[in-house]
Amino acid sequence: MNQSFPSIALIGVLALFVLSGCDARARPNYRGLELIDVSGNVTLDGQPLSGAIVTFTDTENRKMSYAQTDDAGNYELHFDKRAMGILSGEKVVEFSMEKKIFGFNTEDEGAPSEEGATRTKKTSSDPIPKCYREKSKIVVNVTGEENVYNFNLKSDGSTTGAS
Repeated sequence: MNQSFPSIALIGVLALFVLSGCDARARPNYRGLELIDVSGNVTLDGQPLSGAIVTFTDTENRKMSYAQTDDAGNYELHFDKRAMGILSGEKVVEFSMEKKIFGFNTEDEGAPSEEGATRTKKTSSDPIPKCYREKSKIVVNVTGEENVYNFNLKSDGSTTGAS
């Protein structure tokens, strides 16, 4: 028997691992999650809110979906950095110009290490009123029947839901 056979077999097995994308990190099975596509528009006092971070946080398990608004104030929710959407359920909606979401709008070493974890500056010059940035009273129930949630935020803090 040829002595090079074990070497060739080992190289073949290693090549299969590399070509199959073998990775030490577990990948979620998105098919079983039943993610719902959610989008919408955000304005502040009737003006599009460009560059705002929008978060929908589940009231039970604290899982967060997030987005950043474009120049017209439009957003589409991300479940994580690989998939779009959100799980159904009751969500608290918050808005910030300064919130950092690791794996989405920052890769800073000082950011929390878990994907989707957030960080906000201690001192803020955020033009969005604090009542929308922290402990927001805006709550929506995502069911999949409605996929568009528009928010017309008011500087006086009077917005309490989607329009």
